[in-house]
Amino acid sequence: MRDEVVDQLGNLLEGVLSLGWALLLAFILIWLARKGRRRLRRSMVSHGRDASVVTIVDNCVRITVLIIVALIAFGALTGDTSTSVTVIGLVTAAISLSLQDVLRNFVSGLYLLIERPFAPGDTIRVLDQSGKVERIDIRTTVIRNRSREEVYIPNFTVFSQVVRRQTEYEPHSYTVTSPYPVTQTYDAIWDAARSVQGENDPKAAVQIAAALEDSVEFDVIIWDPPGMTRSDAFIAAVKSTLEKASIRYNKP
Repeated sequence: MRDEVVDQLGNLLEGVLSLGWALLLAFILIWLARKGRRRLRRSMVSHGRDASVVTIVDNCVRITVLIIVALIAFGALTGDTSTSVTVIGLVTAAISLSLQDVLRNFVSGLYLLIERPFAPGDTIRVLDQSGKVERIDIRTTVIRNRSREEVYIPNFTVFSQVVRRQTEYEPHSYTVTSPYPVTQTYDAIWDAARSVQGENDPKAAVQIAAALEDSVEFDVIIWDPPGMTRSDAFIAAVKSTLEKASIRYNKP
């Protein structure tokens, strides 16, 4: 009887010591991780990293540390590290399966935040949705459409679909009807477009719309900054070369 009591006390003491070592080790790891996370945040901020990226990295480090702490604590209590690894692996697999869509959007959000194919303020079109980007969250990209509605698009949809990114320039359309030869008219329109647009502006679009009996008709698109139009300058530039041409500005 006495030996059984001694054995039970020994096992209890061994369990308490194991728990104490596990708690001490967990405390040390959490303390070191906290200091490391603070230093990492300061370093990323000082290098001008986006606040969203800093938050993502910080959360990933914290979750990783918690998983390691749980693994060590479980191994210390059970005395079997392989069993703890197996249990945590099964739990991780179950969580991954149940959160498959969330994780897929999370990874896509990481890509969008790091690669930055577009930024808040840009106008994009994804599938049948179009609007100005408000923000890029971990799970969704938020845009505001012309109806002033907020549209939440899953990041994986943005990542996997063709995204059309529009510039801040606005298209202005013209129709030029000219009795002059096609080549002469085409060259004159291009020269006029280049004369009114800057070097960094999007290129004008010029294409034949119709070939009439005694004239040819061109559709022209000139890109101008928001709230501004170069209509008068473009029309005057075309007229200076093609005096007999008629130019119509197609108001939106």
